[in-house]
Amino acid sequence: MIENSDNSSTNMLIAKMGGMPEINRAINRWGLKTTHINTWLPDLEGTNITTAREMAKMFYNMDSTSIFSGSSKKQAGYYLSHVKNNRLLQAGLPPQATLLHKTGDIGFMLGDAGIVKTASGKKYIVVILAKRPYNNLQGKEFIVKASNLIYNNIEYLSK
Repeated sequence: MIENSDNSSTNMLIAKMGGMPEINRAINRWGLKTTHINTWLPDLEGTNITTAREMAKMFYNMDSTSIFSGSSKKQAGYYLSHVKNNRLLQAGLPPQATLLHKTGDIGFMLGDAGIVKTASGKKYIVVILAKRPYNNLQGKEFIVKASNLIYNNIEYLSK
């Protein structure tokens, strides 16, 4: 589901975990007040809601808090480091950077969010959500350029 961004697998996991109400309760317990799953995937109408801030908080919580057990963090990190879509944040990073991330695409919205570790060892969370005309390539180009700009500035500031 994470590596290939598979909607059917996501829906099966949502159902296995108690459905959307149970997922939304867990999301709320994690401190995410805006993020809600309102419909099964693919949500082409955009009724499932999140914000860049809450996506960043989720990655922060996964990496830095006790919300996830050590084994859960390790397993999530494995999946997030093997995402097949390397055309967004990853495309703006040099080969020596590492990235744990999740992409999303519903036609008029394209996004990638994750944790980057730079060549010098700095770590940062980045979330880029690009609203765009349906399937317009400018959204992808924007994410790649922004990823590169952020990385280069983080590395520059660490010198």
